[in-house]
Amino acid sequence: MKNDSIAMLEAVRELAAAVSARSGEMESARRLPADLLAQLTTAGCFRMFVPKSHGGLELDVPSSMEIIEKLASADGSTRCAVGIGIAQRAVDEIVSLAGTNKRRLYAQSSVAKSRLFQYRLGHAATSLRAARNLLRSEAEQVWASAVTERPATPADRSRVMGAVTWSAHTAAAVVDACYTAGSGTSLYESSPLQLCLHDIHTLTQHAAVAETWLERSGSSILGRDSGFAV
Repeated sequence: MKNDSIAMLEAVRELAAAVSARSGEMESARRLPADLLAQLTTAGCFRMFVPKSHGGLELDVPSSMEIIEKLASADGSTRCAVGIGIAQRAVDEIVSLAGTNKRRLYAQSSVAKSRLFQYRLGHAATSLRAARNLLRSEAEQVWASAVTERPATPADRSRVMGAVTWSAHTAAAVVDACYTAGSGTSLYESSPLQLCLHDIHTLTQHAAVAETWLERSGSSILGRDSGFAV
């Protein structure tokens, strides 16, 4: 990761707590507070992909993904969100909740001691790691092609869009699992898990991650027309 990327990531990490603390405010207002928007602007969040010749940071795609994920894990309402970041927030929240020795109604032991909870948490965390690694792998390949000026083929595009779609829906499954594991605590509007559920399913409704992209990916694997022009 280059110096600009490292500095940007550190700035975003420092802002993450402030963003997370104001999740409820942003959800109610349906917009970013002006002062928080100014801080994100100062940090360079809106200049990541702008060429240096035009005053931007010109970050590479793989490095920028980690930055965007960190913002999304703080709160999906930043509109810089990706599913991986939202899912990571959900996992972090359910781990934190388990640390309070929460006990479900009629349960004889805490949630953290439940074998079923442990299995579901392990499954969710592993699925999240797989989705993150797949996206980063694809980002590295796309960036390498761009740097060498190699045009993406229809097969490349089908593969990438399939990976993006699968990752988004896998992230949604992770959030769903965490939300369910949170039981009654998840239901309140003040719950971060409630916000994660809202944000991830808002994302999965976007045309960019429609399941038809996976259909195209499968069509490409079979050597059929995927709908992408050369």
